[in-house]
Amino acid sequence: MLVILAVLAAMMSVGIGVGTAYQVYLFLWRPEQTLGFNRVTQREKMLRYAAIVATMIGVGYMIYKGVEGMLWWIPRSWVQIDEDGDAQWIGHSIAGLAAFVGSLLVTSKLEEVARELVRFRENASNKSS
Repeated sequence: MLVILAVLAAMMSVGIGVGTAYQVYLFLWRPEQTLGFNRVTQREKMLRYAAIVATMIGVGYMIYKGVEGMLWWIPRSWVQIDEDGDAQWIGHSIAGLAAFVGSLLVTSKLEEVARELVRFRENASNKSS
């Protein structure tokens, strides 16, 4: 049973990593495909939402581990007690908050950059015509 859970965790990890890389690729190199939600089938729309969620999880994890590493100087004795009575280092809470907010900001900024790229490419093609 433990082996099955480890294999599933590894598959999810690889899926999130691939989904993150694919979504960043779409946002920056193929923004027309990313922004065309109205012209796709329901199945494609669900796959795009899954890729966006995978991107948010992947970016959030990267931010979490980075912020957690930057907070090495906080003493491990600074803890908060959760509802089960267990002590949790305050750095984990700070890193979790930064990861949540950061993943939302990065994903929305990538979409904004994709919109600007589409506008720029449309203007460039109109000027050359």
